[in-house]
Amino acid sequence: MLYSELIAEIADRTNLKKANAKAAVDTMVEIITECAKKGEDVAVNNLGTFRSKMVPEREGHNPATGEKVTVAAHKALRLQVSTALKKAIN
Repeated sequence: MLYSELIAEIADRTNLKKANAKAAVDTMVEIITECAKKGEDVAVNNLGTFRSKMVPEREGHNPATGEKVTVAAHKALRLQVSTALKKAIN
């Protein structure tokens, strides 16, 4: 499903205007992003928990040249899917 299709579906199911549905989704993404930057978890019922995790520096390689490179430490965002969602899709 594309972003525009998601917005249309939310608008349809909630009787919101597409602009309001888009604003809600965009705000949710902003909040998750802000929390991830601060290292806070965001739990969304029936979806899961978004967690930011610090990934340590590691040695990798450039696939084009085979040259060894150092991949800098960075934050990565993870989603731990809720049990309810896991059960719903199986």
